[in-house]
Amino acid sequence: RYSETDPIDDATFQSLHPEHGEHIFQFRSLAAYWTAICFIVGSVLFAFGAAFPLWEVPSRSMKVWPNFIGGLCFVFGCYASYFQLINMGAAPDQPVVFVRFNFAPIRQQTSPVSRVGLLAYFYGAVAFQVAPTLEVLQLLNLLAESHSWSYDYTIAILNMLGCIGFVIGGLCEIIHLKMFGCHRCGCEASATWREAVWWAALGNNVGALLFTVGCAPPLFGPPNSFITDLTFFLGSVVFAMSSGALVLMWRSHDFGLTLLKQLNFAKHFQGSIRTRTQVGNIQVTYPEAVLSPRGAEPARELGLSSRGALFVFVTCWLLCVSCVDLIMENESFTDEDTGKILRNVCTTLLILIALLMQSVTVRLPKVQPFRFAMLATRNIMVAWAAVDTWILVDRVSAAMRRVAPK
Repeated sequence: RYSETDPIDDATFQSLHPEHGEHIFQFRSLAAYWTAICFIVGSVLFAFGAAFPLWEVPSRSMKVWPNFIGGLCFVFGCYASYFQLINMGAAPDQPVVFVRFNFAPIRQQTSPVSRVGLLAYFYGAVAFQVAPTLEVLQLLNLLAESHSWSYDYTIAILNMLGCIGFVIGGLCEIIHLKMFGCHRCGCEASATWREAVWWAALGNNVGALLFTVGCAPPLFGPPNSFITDLTFFLGSVVFAMSSGALVLMWRSHDFGLTLLKQLNFAKHFQGSIRTRTQVGNIQVTYPEAVLSPRGAEPARELGLSSRGALFVFVTCWLLCVSCVDLIMENESFTDEDTGKILRNVCTTLLILIALLMQSVTVRLPKVQPFRFAMLATRNIMVAWAAVDTWILVDRVSAAMRRVAPK
């Protein structure tokens, strides 16, 4: 929808989608994919970290570790979006940059709202990660516990700053997408409720507000763990749903996600970036098998299928459940458990490899035995997720029965 409501000149469009820039297409695809995956996994782990205290599971590690790993996922996801921002001006023959960047091409190709929103998300995630990191260090006896007023208040301020960063990022999404356009004022919405980007931005705003409410009690009165855990749980669920919408956007080759809508042209034109064609007076690149003129019958889609998207969601759930199972199984760590922990870590790495394979093999191959291998992997992952979920439910039920009044 960017091309309809926010026209850009030929040079800018070509710099965003260069004619021979297939590796830039792959780079943006991977950056958007891992942004969505990290947000889904982080949201689900945050939900577990808030749910266990609500279920009165007597384990501090079951709150600390999911929050720590979930926070790291959000930091990496926000960095992936920031990484895409600082490489907006990259030419096909230029290497990507990781930290230092040239601001001039970024300023030409992005709006101030996009830059402020992406930076607010990244720095907000970093600020929010301070408290879980300190709690993990205390849990591992690498840092002495402190219950002083100044320490608790500093942590509360950092958590609130993290939430404010996400609130600012959400507001920037609303402005950037013109989500609530007014026809009377001549302001046409750039995104509507019929599109995944609208729901992703809405979920980000609602989730950020819920987290802000949860961080407020320690600042303005005595801490209320029930309100904090409840709002964190609800906010995490909302963030997980909005992150699911990001996967659907990636499936449609909308790699700009919510704050770089100038990259979200592929869904509108029913294509992605590969082969040259003419759209008006602008040279655009699409795969020939996908390209179809407007009004004609839609061409065959080469992006992620619906079953492929469902497999991504199931694999993300399996990764989260495996992490929680690993934490519960090794809550009381001893030297004899080292081999078991290494085995579980290797299992988690296998799930990550499955997610990585899905990012580069979005469609089932037609040639055997590769097709059989992909189908077998998907079926095994689904069965694995069901078994691990059953094991987790059984362990949580047993922990709740141990603390239930007799």
